[in-house]
Amino acid sequence: MKPLFESEAFQAELPGWTLRGVLCAANSAFWAWMMGFQAPAEIAGMVAGVAFWVAVFAGVCVWNPQSRRWRRTEIVAALKWAAWIKIGLSAGGWLVFAGASAVSAPDLSPIAMFGMVDMLLGMAALAVVAFMAGLSDPARVAAMDSFGWTALTTVVEGVLMALVIVAIAVVVWLVWRGWDACRQDRALSPVRNPD
Repeated sequence: MKPLFESEAFQAELPGWTLRGVLCAANSAFWAWMMGFQAPAEIAGMVAGVAFWVAVFAGVCVWNPQSRRWRRTEIVAALKWAAWIKIGLSAGGWLVFAGASAVSAPDLSPIAMFGMVDMLLGMAALAVVAFMAGLSDPARVAAMDSFGWTALTTVVEGVLMALVIVAIAVVVWLVWRGWDACRQDRALSPVRNPD
């Protein structure tokens, strides 16, 4: 593992994934703050959890499996696009929510659910961690003021977020494959005779 973390490729991926990680986590961090995750130990736990996922995604991008079937550059590009799409969906959901509230258009509010996906993932992560900690109420995790439990909550939410990002990446990759197939099909089709 140490050679991976010290490699130039990994170091090159870190800034981009740090930005994506911070932007992906911003929505969840807002909700966590509102729920009472405000102690310095909890903030440090959230930072540690996000740093863990930044390292995981950067590591995945530089990992070089020996497979001829999958092109790594395509997979890495789809993963990066998926992270930006996820960030855009969250930001777009909140913009629609703010706009709908400003103009009193409640019909647009369901679109804002895109901005609340992070909250739902966070609630699921809290439920898992509360169960592991033996707590009956997930909201009590915030009252523990614990670095460890907060970091674990952030990592568990990161698992759920990673699944969302991977699902979006699969869709992106399939769209690219379909687009390539359509372009190749057009290039190979014979030119019709105008007669």
